[in-house]
Amino acid sequence: MGVLILRKAGWISQPVTVSGTYIDGLVTRGGVDMSKFCFSVSNIESRRDGEIESDSFSDAVDELGRQIVVGKGDLLEIGVYGFPPARYECVGLVKGSRPIWFPSGGRMAA
Repeated sequence: MGVLILRKAGWISQPVTVSGTYIDGLVTRGGVDMSKFCFSVSNIESRRDGEIESDSFSDAVDELGRQIVVGKGDLLEIGVYGFPPARYECVGLVKGSRPIWFPSGGRMAA
């Protein structure tokens, strides 16, 4: 389970320490290293920015789907400090609530 921190606006441009020790993109809490991911979920009406701490990229994306209301067509940008974010689009929902993310803006293989 990840730790979610919502921000009002803006992409995070530098590491932010939240209760724990920040070391090279990891937050150490009681001997457990968790990666800190910056994210933005947006649609035509709104944008939600924040940070989520999780053991893996996949876990972070899954946790966002559980904690934030997402709809078909919403865009997700998620990454770690110092690297460009990955971009995904919600193409549907499983059981009406779990988002299905598909890479957005990239070239498809032939």
